[in-house]
Amino acid sequence: KQRLYAGRSVMVIVPHQDDEYNILGGVIEEFVNYGSTVRVVYATNGDMIIDAALRFQDAINYCGSVGIPEENVIFLGYGDQWADPGPDIYNAEPDAVLTSYAGATATYGTQSHPAYREGTPYTFNNICGDMKSVILEHSPDLIFCIDYDDHIGHMSTALIIDKVVGDLLAEKPDYRPVVLKGYAYGTAWFAQNDFFRMNILSTQNLFDEPYYQTPVVYEWERRIRFPVDAAILSRSAVNSGGYESLRQFASQPSAGDYTPGIVNGDKVFWQRRTDSLCIGAEIQTSSGQPDDLTDFLLIDNRDLKNQEHPFDNLWSPAAEDGEKRISVQLLAASDIHSIVLYDHPSPYENVLEAVIAFDDGTQLRTGPLHKTGAATEIPVHKTGITEFTVTLEAVEGEKPGLTELEAYASERQGDLSFIKLMDASGDY
Repeated sequence: KQRLYAGRSVMVIVPHQDDEYNILGGVIEEFVNYGSTVRVVYATNGDMIIDAALRFQDAINYCGSVGIPEENVIFLGYGDQWADPGPDIYNAEPDAVLTSYAGATATYGTQSHPAYREGTPYTFNNICGDMKSVILEHSPDLIFCIDYDDHIGHMSTALIIDKVVGDLLAEKPDYRPVVLKGYAYGTAWFAQNDFFRMNILSTQNLFDEPYYQTPVVYEWERRIRFPVDAAILSRSAVNSGGYESLRQFASQPSAGDYTPGIVNGDKVFWQRRTDSLCIGAEIQTSSGQPDDLTDFLLIDNRDLKNQEHPFDNLWSPAAEDGEKRISVQLLAASDIHSIVLYDHPSPYENVLEAVIAFDDGTQLRTGPLHKTGAATEIPVHKTGITEFTVTLEAVEGEKPGLTELEAYASERQGDLSFIKLMDASGDY
């Protein structure tokens, strides 16, 4: 645990005051216990129904209870959902000023704890700029953030984070944080009530019924499991430290009732690597938009308020394109350990076969890509590669294509490994 949790600069980015506990409760405590610096960034004021001042105090109370000083609690100050008619802020015109559900048009905090940039108009460009600024100001080496949960505020924040991280990677080639994304609902708030049986149970697979998470852009087997602080566990849910932490959120009086679903022996995340060789490379395509291949977005949604399927972001060759080819010119000759392709997340638009050709004259065939949009990793193990191409040879559906294309020089990014005893069910 010392090697896993000590000496880190950690940033947690979530939409609401309680989502930090949902995604990272029991792990935040471990980072603090082992002397890491932890900052929590709240994108919204959580003010759709509840007074923002109360939610601010909840966040400060919880963070203080686990040893995070108030100066490390950061409120961007944006609205919690948006007035009708009109789009979500993620879908708005870049400089259009929106009115929040609570009637505000600019960021705000309290007298004792103002917003990160007090009085900033509610625009898409501004929330992206503030999020980018707060990341660069502190340059965390570990970023934990919300993913695309079944809540419009979670979806919007998740997509804004991906947009910002994609921009940062393109603009700052010397900054490559470890980014980990997790769900506040599927693995916590609405998860199975599995607090304790004969053992401390692990988080259950949110891609299985009845807690089916869509879109399925991750594989459960590739999750990263963080062991939690033993102090949050107990043989009785109401006597656990987790229950006491959830009781810190006075604006959510029923939060403690969700303890059996939220508290487990582990917290689950998926790593989005930021060290792809394709970032900054010259990418050309025989048709379609090549920028979509390296923008960090595995999914996108141009109309969050109508909750359409988030299949709007991908490179898809034109129907009449006979080549269906991506050409990648790397910044320098590089060793390539693997290439990762992400298929269209729709189960009906699929790449059935692709060929990867390298400038050393060799080729690799991919076979069918994961139909849900999860990563398909192609082992490469080549040295001194400057160029490669990806050609789609067999596809199905009206708009097949790729959401992302990545190439890596090493097997993994960062050092998050640990050893822990498990039983046959995978429980610690």
